[in-house]
Amino acid sequence: MASVGRHFRGSVSDLIFGTWKQPLADDMGWAFQKGLAGLLSHHLSVPASKIDKGDDGIEVDTAILRDQSTSKWTDDDEKSAKKFIEETLEERLRAKYEDIIDSSVHDIRFKCRPLDYSLEYAYVIPILTREIVAQDPSLLEMYRDLDQSILSKSVSPDDIKEQVQKLMERVKDGDSTFTLIVDMSVKCLESFSISNKETGDIIQGSDNEQEVYHLVRFENIAHQNKKPALGNWIISDWDDLLNGNVWHLKN
Repeated sequence: MASVGRHFRGSVSDLIFGTWKQPLADDMGWAFQKGLAGLLSHHLSVPASKIDKGDDGIEVDTAILRDQSTSKWTDDDEKSAKKFIEETLEERLRAKYEDIIDSSVHDIRFKCRPLDYSLEYAYVIPILTREIVAQDPSLLEMYRDLDQSILSKSVSPDDIKEQVQKLMERVKDGDSTFTLIVDMSVKCLESFSISNKETGDIIQGSDNEQEVYHLVRFENIAHQNKKPALGNWIISDWDDLLNGNVWHLKN
């Protein structure tokens, strides 16, 4: 994980003592809360500003918001909310939440207050990004061959160097581009319930808060000798909903 720390230009003491980890975890924690608020905003047609409570986490009750609403959800609101989640949640993860709830029949109450963030795993994918591979899947074959060559004791350093060069030549800015993939656990105090809109009866979940953990996977594209932009993390999976949403290994 220290290799990830180096890309954030920490001092020598930061790398030795791992003090770069907490600021990174805090930044991804911020991204987790914004992504969750954006997802709820888009699918519940509620402004994110009414859901994201800052240090108090996420809170939404569609029944209360409906009673308090003084304005309609406009097309501009919808476009803005859609654009936001496109910038914070990966496409396959977003697709999992289409038709998340029928707001004409059900109300939703959800609270999520993050208590702690902890980095679990981090690694670097050189040369490639998710977008580059989507445009040219054949690059995965080259990357897999390179990975196997590096692990093999029978392939010479010169041959490995040649494979690296060939792969970089196929990718624009391949000599300086890399993807950071980081898994983070989020400890939360959380409650979730779905109720009948007419009767108010809870048909799923509970309003009782419980301590839960979420495993969240983030991605960030960076370039050699440039500090990755904190706050630009994309959430690519959580709680293994997409089995990690792996793109850099060929099946």
